[in-house]
Amino acid sequence: MNYPLEFQQQIFETLEKLASGGRFPHALIFEGPAGSGKKTAARYAASLLLCRENGVKPCGQCRSCKKQLENHPDFTVIEPKNKSKTISVDQIRDIKLSAYVAPHEADRKVYFIPDAHQLRVEAQNALLKLIEEPPEAARFILTVPSRSNLLETVISRSTVIPMRQLEQQQRLEVLKSLSDKKYADQLQQLSQDCLTVGEALAALSDPDAMKLSKDADELLKSVISGKRYDALILLCRYEKDREQYIKLFNTMRGQVISALCRRDSKLSALRANKIIDIIDKTVFSATQNAALSLLSAASANRLIAAALSALK
Repeated sequence: MNYPLEFQQQIFETLEKLASGGRFPHALIFEGPAGSGKKTAARYAASLLLCRENGVKPCGQCRSCKKQLENHPDFTVIEPKNKSKTISVDQIRDIKLSAYVAPHEADRKVYFIPDAHQLRVEAQNALLKLIEEPPEAARFILTVPSRSNLLETVISRSTVIPMRQLEQQQRLEVLKSLSDKKYADQLQQLSQDCLTVGEALAALSDPDAMKLSKDADELLKSVISGKRYDALILLCRYEKDREQYIKLFNTMRGQVISALCRRDSKLSALRANKIIDIIDKTVFSATQNAALSLLSAASANRLIAAALSALK
């Protein structure tokens, strides 16, 4: 069977087994860096739950499958409202009111939170109450860069599926299959520089995405070399845009993982994990509307302290 993502067959097979066996969890979290395919996997999971066919799902033929997810009455996407960068507790309370109402067409109601790291702490606590004693027909699907972006109590009551990290050659194969031949010369470099296929595709078509990747790389180099002033100057350029600030750190997180996989890495696994932990805590604080200038200063100090002790 052809799945939406190459080299992620095991994830889709796991989802199908959960659905066919009646063991699909009430709360499912897909974890992975930007461009890893977690939202694609999440939508596939939603299609499995909403399909009305008794055999192989999703069948692609039933009334539910023929509808676009966004037009399905039993599929709800929860995202920040208006210009807000966070998901409020009131939005989760609204879900609670609708979750106990019977589905309109399918056997399940699916609530999808594509950027769950944007949930405020009080919103996560409200969600926790909902998944602790969930409505029988409701299922909640979340995606996050890292499970550490969520409260431990939410994680403990959910099933977490990490997106598989592709090897450089696998990323290159996928990029070649998805890109115009005119980009052939750039794909080799992008498959090396970018941790995920999605990140590489974004960098290929969007100069801003490429700039974000380069800035994240520069930030990581400044941290590893102990150049606090350079790190702060770079972070200062992002402090007026909270969303881009968060993306910068999440991109840097991916680059730490990528660097660790290289033979010439200057980071030990133990110290790299400490750096990732600091990045995750920084992202979490940023999503909770912490003052970015103060956060930058504190995070730069912690990152550099961890990185300097990471030298082999």
